[in-house]
Amino acid sequence: MIDKDAVAKAIERYLTGSGEPIKNFADLEAVPGYEQQIEFGEKAGRSIKDMLEKYELAKVDEVPCGIKGCRKKHMHGYLVVSSDGRITNIGQDCGNNHLGLNFSSAKASYNVRRKAISNRKAVEQIRAELAKHQDRISRIKSLSSALNQCREVIREWMPIQAGELIEMAYKQRSVIVVERQMSKREAAVHFAQTGTSRKDYVCGRPMVTEEAGRLVGVAFFGSDLSAFISKSVSPAINEVSTLTDSDIDELSAQAISDLSKRLGDSLRNIREAEKIADHGLRFFTPDNAAKLKLMGASEENVKRLAPALSELAVFHSQ
Repeated sequence: MIDKDAVAKAIERYLTGSGEPIKNFADLEAVPGYEQQIEFGEKAGRSIKDMLEKYELAKVDEVPCGIKGCRKKHMHGYLVVSSDGRITNIGQDCGNNHLGLNFSSAKASYNVRRKAISNRKAVEQIRAELAKHQDRISRIKSLSSALNQCREVIREWMPIQAGELIEMAYKQRSVIVVERQMSKREAAVHFAQTGTSRKDYVCGRPMVTEEAGRLVGVAFFGSDLSAFISKSVSPAINEVSTLTDSDIDELSAQAISDLSKRLGDSLRNIREAEKIADHGLRFFTPDNAAKLKLMGASEENVKRLAPALSELAVFHSQ
C-alpha cells in the first residue's frame, strides 16, 4: 500500500530542491510512490503536473522510460509527478516525442523553478558569509584611502608625471622611455649609415629614445578604486545585509534572480578591487618613487611622497 504522506513529502522535497539525486534505477525505485510505467495522454486523462528532478546517467546506468507504450532506455530524463499524483520517470526525447507541448511546458516550469531555487541558495550562501565579504571590503576601502593619498601627492606636485602614468596605464606600458642626444660615436655611425651630417640636425646630432627603467603596478593609474568600490562593490552587499530571512522568503523569483546576479557581480568586483589595490601597493614603494625622477620629477617632489608611503607599511606587512 502506498504511503500517501511519504509520497507528498518526497514531492515537496523535490519541488524545493532538496530531493535525493537520481544516479541509477535503484534511486528511482527508492522514491516513495515511484511506478515503473504510467499511461499518459487524452485517453488516459493524465498529463505531467510537475517535473521533480532532472537526471543525467552514464551509459551503463540507462533506465527505461516510464511512459506506458514507450519503455525506451535513456540516459537523460526527468522524475515527474502526474496530474493525479503518480510518480514515474520520462526520458528527454521520449517526452518530446510522446507528450509534446505538455512535456515542453512542464520542462519550462521546471527550469524556472530550479533557477529560482539556485538563485535563492546563492543569496543564502552569500548572506552566511557576509561578515567575510564585509571584512574584505573594509580592508580595500582603508587601503584605497592610503593609496589615494599617495596618488594625490603625485597629482599635486608632479602633474606631468601623473598624466604620463595614466597614459602608461591605458597603454599597458611599464617602460620609462627617455630622449637623449646621440653621443659623438653613435652620431658618426649614424651619419655613415644614413648619408647625413651634423648640419642636418638642429643640435648637430640626432636624438634617440631608450629605456631608462621599468615601473611595477602602473595599472593602478588606469582605475579609480574608490569610485569602483562605491559603485560596483558595496551596494549589493549593503542591501543584502539589511534583509531578514523573512524578507528573502518574500522576494519574487525575478527579485531573487536580480539580487543573486548583483551579489555575484559584487563578489567578482571585490576580487577586481583587490587586484587594483595590489597594483597600487606594488607601485607605491620607495624604489618606484625614485624612478619618477627618470620621468623628470624633482628630488624634492619625490621626497614629498615619503609620509604617504609610510602609511602603506601596515598593508605591505599583511
